[in-house]
Amino acid sequence: MRVHALHAVIALIGISTVSCSDATGGFVVVALCPQAKWAAIEREGGPWQSISPVRAALPLRGGERIGLARVRGTGFPPDSLQIYYVTAEQAEATFDCEVPATTKREVHGTAVGIGGVIATIAMGNSLAYVAAGSYEDFTLWSPPDGPADLVASAYDLGPAVIIRRGVDYPDGSEIPVLDFSSGEAFVLLTNTVTPIGTAPYDWDVTSEVTTQRGTRGLLRYWYPDDGGTSAPMYSVPATKLLDGELNSVSVNDGYRTATVFYRLASDRNLELGPRAGVPTVTRTGTAPNRTLRIDLASQPEYGSQITLMLCGVQNSIASVIATKEYFGGTPATWSITFPDMPAVQGFPSYLLDPRPSGLCDISVTDRPYLVAARDGDTYRSALTPGVFNPP
Repeated sequence: MRVHALHAVIALIGISTVSCSDATGGFVVVALCPQAKWAAIEREGGPWQSISPVRAALPLRGGERIGLARVRGTGFPPDSLQIYYVTAEQAEATFDCEVPATTKREVHGTAVGIGGVIATIAMGNSLAYVAAGSYEDFTLWSPPDGPADLVASAYDLGPAVIIRRGVDYPDGSEIPVLDFSSGEAFVLLTNTVTPIGTAPYDWDVTSEVTTQRGTRGLLRYWYPDDGGTSAPMYSVPATKLLDGELNSVSVNDGYRTATVFYRLASDRNLELGPRAGVPTVTRTGTAPNRTLRIDLASQPEYGSQITLMLCGVQNSIASVIATKEYFGGTPATWSITFPDMPAVQGFPSYLLDPRPSGLCDISVTDRPYLVAARDGDTYRSALTPGVFNPP
């Protein structure tokens, strides 16, 4: 059965970093802000130790390989455990203290003049949909704090798009009406994308724009249900883009994704990479001394990072991200042993040991970790779904 997964792999937005060591390569104190309920660190293979989940000052060395863990969520049972195997510089960017914590805010609005079926509204990572007629009101949950960019797109008006940059709407406020029949809206450019390496009916296309402040605006999602070999793609004209802003188009077949970033719109061919491999899952021991190791042979097309998702047992949910820099380069085999987090001081007692969980999926990609895309960049990723060696 086809797994129809839009954005199968975690898409990561670039954040600038600074070095964690002085000119002599010694230690410097680095601030990490997990913005979590619980956090812990593992340094160069040493024991895991809990750290402040709000702001921790740690002596780190440039290029040092560390593990970072945090528990985030809204309360039992939705809380999830996130583990990162990264370098010190990547850790500093991941837990950036310059990025304010997202608060539980909401803003409301109305879109009119949609002219067809649906429109999307995005601010930061918050996304809402509205439908023409009686469902034109919308709510954006947890939009970014401070100035942000808003991107709204009406699918059936050419289609039309509205971009508002640097807006800051207070909690509970009403966004000024988004009127797609007004002069604020403009028409997107239409071109054609042709996927390579896909079967008829087994792929979809997503057109987006990424603004200066990191909003990923969904311009159009297209599923070619006619069995065709190409599809329309939509772009913001280059004259409407600011420096650093990029269009992108992605082709996804449920298991593989290819994305190209660009400023100038044109017809494009987009080739997907090979299918991802099947991991080997090794379980040994019994509670409380369980061991869970996951091995996956690396592929040159997806050599930048790997993401694991564990789920399915006793409401336990966990994810692991490991970068090639942590391994000192793309390893011949991605090999990760899941740590004994319940043994670390302060680990939330309501979260059960995730090691007995099933491995829900593995995704791999050639997109560099926390590096912003540039004009002309093409990235590929692949997903292996399913539960392997369940408990």
